Amino acid sequence: MNTKEYFEKRALATEKHSKDRGEKYLEELKKSYEEIEKLIQNDIDAWHKKYADNDESISNINARKPLKHEELKEYLENIKNKIENSNLSDDDKATLKQGYLSSKLNRLESLLKQTELNLKILTKDYENSSKEHLAENYKQSYSEAAHSLYACPTVNFDLTFDRFDNRAIENIVNAKWSNKDFSERIWGHYSNMASDLQGILNVGIALGYSVDKMSRQVRDRMDVNFSNAKRLIRTESNYILSEATQQLYKDVGLEKYQFLATLDFRTSEICQSLDGKVFEVNKRQIGVNCNPMHPNCRSTTIPYLEEYQDEGDTRLARDMDGKNYKVPANMNYKAWYESMSREKQDIKSNDETGKVLNIHDIKNATLRKSFENLEDILSRKSSNSLHATKMSMYLEYTEYEEDTSLNVPFAYFINQDKIKYNTKHPNFYRYDFIEAQIHEMSHRMDMLEYKSYENTKFLKAIKNSKKIYQKNEEKIKKWFDEKNGLYSKEGSVSDIISALTKGKANSYLLLGHEEKYWKDARNVPLEIFANLSYIDIIDKEKHTEFKSVFNELIEAYLEVVS
Repeated sequence: MNTKEYFEKRALATEKHSKDRGEKYLEELKKSYEEIEKLIQNDIDAWHKKYADNDESISNINARKPLKHEELKEYLENIKNKIENSNLSDDDKATLKQGYLSSKLNRLESLLKQTELNLKILTKDYENSSKEHLAENYKQSYSEAAHSLYACPTVNFDLTFDRFDNRAIENIVNAKWSNKDFSERIWGHYSNMASDLQGILNVGIALGYSVDKMSRQVRDRMDVNFSNAKRLIRTESNYILSEATQQLYKDVGLEKYQFLATLDFRTSEICQSLDGKVFEVNKRQIGVNCNPMHPNCRSTTIPYLEEYQDEGDTRLARDMDGKNYKVPANMNYKAWYESMSREKQDIKSNDETGKVLNIHDIKNATLRKSFENLEDILSRKSSNSLHATKMSMYLEYTEYEEDTSLNVPFAYFINQDKIKYNTKHPNFYRYDFIEAQIHEMSHRMDMLEYKSYENTKFLKAIKNSKKIYQKNEEKIKKWFDEKNGLYSKEGSVSDIISALTKGKANSYLLLGHEEKYWKDARNVPLEIFANLSYIDIIDKEKHTEFKSVFNELIEAYLEVVS
């Protein structure tokens, strides 16, 4: 085995071991999620049995009655038990007790507080255990990489160390990269989850949902949050592997490293473009020339030594069935891809059905191009728009899946937290992909963060906009005149009018949902928000007239996203 082939094989093995350790940790984390979910479900069930009327419903008035002395005493006892029975440190327990031992609460607040506490216990335990996992992963990855250098049959490295600097490793685990540190990412997920579950309980009780329905919604949101946790742990594990490897390069005096992407059909375009390139160790930048390049990144690096580059070296590639085979070591991703037959390239580009993909992994050429254009649009808009900045971040952490059974070209599914698309749908290539992606991404942001459908000012603006439509109906009809209408080809404006009229104006609109779709009252603010988001991001001059007519709606939207 030649030097380069040796390093590649050991680097891939180290990357796999790091990934395996992450998956083992996630198995344990999943159990913690399931335990907390069960506690939340039990709390909801017990609360409902305690306060429900004879018809099994709980009125808003009943839900908001102050706790009686005995009820408050029972609540405080439950809080103490939850905290004491947790795996948290004494300091963490003391901090939690201070925040939850209230002396005045109503019935609904007591349930919301218990739910929030359950999530905080889960998140704090997750934060502590994951940091321990990442620190151990650093040590293991460094040791494996060091052993690879020691055992190299053709190169001698001078490396001496007798123990790890735990403080330095702690700093690496806690370091900011891609603008956030690990704790910020974890607690950001907590904030979204806590907000979602409180929304489920508030809305469910207000609308008289059954315990079973609320429990299903809680389970769905917990599943979504665990998916976020998986993505985070996998990405952070790759980051830790990268940090350990690069530190080793510095410790042995290595000056250059080579970027190594996986030669298979799942590799992102950014990693494809970097594969085989050589960089100086002291100029290494995560996300620029060193892994991780994106969430769920699988790339790694190997030592680069010019004097040991052999034309006879080989590297591993993976065929259509996932089996490894050897190719020349100097063959980068582009050369490997071009070496395949046209038939295999087409299969690679189009066969994504049922696969969970990150934005960087989608191979459909037209869709990929639209994503690149959207990234440019958001980048330009971000300087004066917090919403655009947030959308850029959401874009990085959103899962996509091709589903040829989908009855529409694009759709966001809250229960799975995925954007699905159907390239086989007859209207797929008729869509403006930029508009479609902003629209579906806005649905995701709205449901996970903004909650426009619960915003009093936004809902009031929609109600008033219906009256504005009635006053300006003839003028608005002219907007959609096929020959010279200002918005005759504007799907976003068209769908807003469809929402305001609940489908009754569809006969003269470019497009709009059917009347039965608008019978679900929540769909009206959801669709209006997503369409306004597109208008906001694209910011065309011709939208000026729409904005002037529906000024109150625009102002309410801007307040939601600010």
